[in-house]
Amino acid sequence: KISVVIPMFNSFGLMKRNLEMLEKMPAGSVEVIAVDDCSPDGSFDAARAYAQQSSLEMKVLQNEVNAGPGVARNRGIDAATGEYITFVDSDDYLDDAFYSKISALLEQDIDCIIFDYTVVSETGEALSIGGSIGAAHVQPGFLDPKFAFVYTYGSTWGKVYKRSIIEQ
Repeated sequence: KISVVIPMFNSFGLMKRNLEMLEKMPAGSVEVIAVDDCSPDGSFDAARAYAQQSSLEMKVLQNEVNAGPGVARNRGIDAATGEYITFVDSDDYLDDAFYSKISALLEQDIDCIIFDYTVVSETGEALSIGGSIGAAHVQPGFLDPKFAFVYTYGSTWGKVYKRSIIEQ
Protein backbone atom coordinates (compact mmCIF):
# COMPACT_ATOMS: atom_id res chain seq x y z
CA LYS A 1 0.00 0.00 0.00
CA ILE A 2 1.11 3.53 -0.79
CA SER A 3 0.42 6.35 1.65
CA VAL A 4 -0.29 9.59 -0.23
CA VAL A 5 0.48 12.55 2.03
CA ILE A 6 -1.12 15.85 1.04
CA PRO A 7 -0.39 19.02 3.04
CA MET A 8 -3.08 21.64 2.61
CA PHE A 9 -3.59 25.28 3.51
CA ASN A 10 -6.72 26.99 2.18
CA SER A 11 -6.63 24.53 -0.67
CA PHE A 12 -9.10 21.69 -0.30
CA GLY A 13 -10.94 22.95 -3.39
CA LEU A 14 -7.83 22.27 -5.47
CA MET A 15 -7.63 18.64 -4.33
CA LYS A 16 -10.80 17.31 -5.94
CA ARG A 17 -9.18 16.12 -9.19
CA ASN A 18 -6.42 14.28 -7.33
CA LEU A 19 -8.87 12.63 -4.94
CA GLU A 20 -11.03 11.51 -7.87
CA MET A 21 -7.95 9.98 -9.55
CA LEU A 22 -6.98 8.20 -6.33
CA GLU A 23 -10.49 6.77 -6.01
CA LYS A 24 -9.93 4.99 -9.37
CA MET A 25 -6.97 3.03 -8.02
CA PRO A 26 -7.47 -0.56 -6.84
CA ALA A 27 -9.19 -0.84 -3.47
CA GLY A 28 -6.68 -1.07 -0.65
CA SER A 29 -3.74 0.07 -2.79
CA VAL A 30 -3.55 3.61 -1.41
CA GLU A 31 -4.38 5.54 1.69
CA VAL A 32 -4.68 9.32 1.68
CA ILE A 33 -3.50 11.45 4.56
CA ALA A 34 -4.52 15.09 4.22
CA VAL A 35 -2.92 17.36 6.80
CA ASP A 36 -4.47 20.79 7.18
CA ASP A 37 -2.12 23.53 8.34
CA CYS A 38 -4.77 25.59 10.17
CA SER A 39 -6.64 26.84 7.11
CA PRO A 40 -9.11 29.61 7.96
CA ASP A 41 -11.20 28.88 4.83
CA GLY A 42 -12.92 25.67 5.98
CA SER A 43 -10.58 23.29 4.13
CA PHE A 44 -10.30 21.03 7.18
CA ASP A 45 -14.08 20.59 7.53
CA ALA A 46 -14.47 20.12 3.75
CA ALA A 47 -11.79 17.43 3.74
CA ARG A 48 -13.40 15.62 6.67
CA ALA A 49 -16.78 15.69 4.93
CA TYR A 50 -15.21 14.36 1.74
CA ALA A 51 -13.45 11.55 3.64
CA GLN A 52 -16.74 10.45 5.21
CA GLN A 53 -18.47 9.99 1.85
CA SER A 54 -15.47 8.78 -0.17
CA SER A 55 -14.49 5.20 -0.95
CA LEU A 56 -10.88 6.16 -0.20
CA GLU A 57 -9.10 5.12 2.94
CA MET A 58 -8.56 8.70 4.06
CA LYS A 59 -7.30 10.34 7.23
CA VAL A 60 -7.75 14.06 7.75
CA LEU A 61 -5.53 15.67 10.36
CA GLN A 62 -5.04 19.26 11.46
CA ASN A 63 -1.93 20.89 12.86
CA GLU A 64 -2.35 22.74 16.15
CA VAL A 65 -0.63 25.84 14.76
CA ASN A 66 0.22 26.98 11.25
CA ALA A 67 3.73 25.59 10.76
CA GLY A 68 4.20 25.11 7.01
CA PRO A 69 4.09 22.19 4.58
CA GLY A 70 7.18 20.45 5.99
CA VAL A 71 5.57 20.01 9.39
CA ALA A 72 2.36 18.86 7.71
CA ARG A 73 4.28 16.29 5.65
CA ASN A 74 6.07 15.00 8.75
CA ARG A 75 2.74 14.65 10.53
CA GLY A 76 1.46 12.72 7.53
CA ILE A 77 4.48 10.40 7.66
CA ASP A 78 3.73 9.69 11.33
CA ALA A 79 0.13 8.75 10.46
CA ALA A 80 1.01 6.70 7.36
CA THR A 81 0.59 2.93 7.41
CA GLY A 82 1.75 2.13 3.88
CA GLU A 83 5.03 0.44 3.07
CA TYR A 84 5.64 3.27 0.58
CA ILE A 85 4.99 7.01 0.87
CA THR A 86 4.55 9.70 -1.76
CA PHE A 87 3.81 13.39 -1.37
CA VAL A 88 1.38 15.33 -3.53
CA ASP A 89 0.81 19.06 -3.19
CA SER A 90 -2.84 20.07 -2.98
CA ASP A 91 -2.85 21.64 -6.47
CA ASP A 92 -1.31 18.54 -8.10
CA TYR A 93 -2.73 15.16 -9.05
CA LEU A 94 -1.46 11.70 -9.85
CA ASP A 95 -2.20 10.17 -13.23
CA ASP A 96 -4.95 7.55 -13.11
CA ALA A 97 -2.40 4.97 -14.34
CA PHE A 98 0.05 5.87 -11.55
CA TYR A 99 -0.48 2.74 -9.48
CA SER A 100 -0.49 0.34 -12.42
CA LYS A 101 2.76 1.85 -13.70
CA ILE A 102 4.66 1.46 -10.44
CA SER A 103 3.09 -1.60 -8.78
CA ALA A 104 5.48 -4.09 -10.43
CA LEU A 105 8.44 -2.02 -9.23
CA LEU A 106 7.14 -1.99 -5.68
CA GLU A 107 7.06 -5.78 -5.68
CA GLN A 108 10.83 -5.72 -6.34
CA ASP A 109 11.61 -4.04 -3.01
CA ILE A 110 12.65 -0.70 -4.54
CA ASP A 111 13.90 2.04 -2.16
CA CYS A 112 12.74 5.01 -4.25
CA ILE A 113 11.02 5.62 -7.56
CA ILE A 114 11.65 8.98 -9.19
CA PHE A 115 9.23 10.11 -11.89
CA ASP A 116 8.68 13.17 -14.04
CA TYR A 117 5.69 15.45 -14.21
CA THR A 118 3.61 17.34 -16.75
CA VAL A 119 2.48 20.93 -16.28
CA VAL A 120 -1.13 21.06 -17.44
CA SER A 121 -3.28 24.11 -18.20
CA GLU A 122 -6.75 24.55 -16.72
CA THR A 123 -8.15 23.18 -20.00
CA GLY A 124 -6.04 20.02 -19.74
CA GLU A 125 -3.43 20.98 -22.34
CA ALA A 126 0.09 19.74 -21.58
CA LEU A 127 2.25 22.86 -21.35
CA SER A 128 5.55 21.20 -20.51
CA ILE A 129 6.94 17.85 -19.55
CA GLY A 130 9.94 17.63 -17.32
CA GLY A 131 11.27 17.50 -13.88
CA SER A 132 14.46 15.55 -13.93
CA ILE A 133 17.58 17.50 -14.70
CA GLY A 134 19.06 15.84 -17.74
CA ALA A 135 16.04 13.54 -18.08
CA ALA A 136 16.55 13.38 -21.84
CA HIS A 137 19.87 11.65 -21.20
CA VAL A 138 18.60 9.07 -18.71
CA GLN A 139 16.85 5.89 -19.74
CA PRO A 140 14.19 4.49 -17.43
CA GLY A 141 15.47 1.73 -15.24
CA PHE A 142 17.61 1.13 -12.21
CA LEU A 143 20.26 3.65 -11.26
CA ASP A 144 23.00 3.45 -8.70
CA PRO A 145 21.87 5.66 -5.79
CA LYS A 146 24.95 7.89 -6.07
CA PHE A 147 23.86 8.78 -9.62
CA ALA A 148 20.08 8.78 -9.16
CA PHE A 149 19.93 12.03 -7.24
CA VAL A 150 21.97 13.83 -9.90
CA TYR A 151 18.95 13.47 -12.17
CA THR A 152 16.23 14.47 -9.76
CA TYR A 153 14.73 17.82 -8.89
CA GLY A 154 14.68 19.25 -5.40
CA SER A 155 11.16 18.57 -4.22
CA THR A 156 9.46 15.96 -2.09
CA TRP A 157 6.87 15.20 -4.78
CA GLY A 158 7.67 13.23 -7.90
CA LYS A 159 8.98 10.31 -5.88
CA VAL A 160 7.73 7.23 -4.09
CA TYR A 161 9.84 6.43 -1.06
CA LYS A 162 10.10 3.19 0.83
CA ARG A 163 8.84 4.12 4.30
CA SER A 164 11.80 2.53 6.09
CA ILE A 165 14.19 4.76 4.11
CA ILE A 166 12.39 7.88 5.34
CA GLU A 167 12.35 6.61 8.91
CA GLN A 168 16.10 5.94 8.79
